[in-house]
Amino acid sequence: SYLSMIGASATAIGFISGLGELLGYSLRLLFGRIADRTGRYWLLTIIGYVLDIVAVPLLGLVGPHGWILACVLISVQRIGKAIKKPSKDTIMSFAATQERVGRSFAIQELLDQIGAFLGPLFLYLIMLFQSDEESYSAYSICFLFLAIPALACLGMLLLTKRKFPNPDRFEPE
Repeated sequence: SYLSMIGASATAIGFISGLGELLGYSLRLLFGRIADRTGRYWLLTIIGYVLDIVAVPLLGLVGPHGWILACVLISVQRIGKAIKKPSKDTIMSFAATQERVGRSFAIQELLDQIGAFLGPLFLYLIMLFQSDEESYSAYSICFLFLAIPALACLGMLLLTKRKFPNPDRFEPE
């Protein structure tokens, strides 16, 4: 609805949604190969997260007629996911060898689902208090507020990298 509100047609929304998904899934193969060849799992994970979590708050700054820029940011966000996912999963698989593998992936999935629930709830509460604002302003404020959990996520990621710089060493010989 945000893209429609800032001037995108239904065709443009459908196209960018499909293109974003195509990029997000097809590029994972490429970035998985890059991660395997270089062994730079943390670097790719951090680059992917930065693109992923910075693009969304920037949607709040595109302007009331900035649907083209918004579509670019949505594509950048999907590309960020494609960059981070193979490396993040590889790091997770290394760490999971120290714990029970099923339990480790279950914890990761639980945390992901908690975020998937709390994110929209957080935005609902923000919009609830913005009821007197025009819709565009309410959406912009919501997107900008998403910078808070984005920065927290990035901070935790960098802290984890510092604490565990070589996750491949978790693997038993």
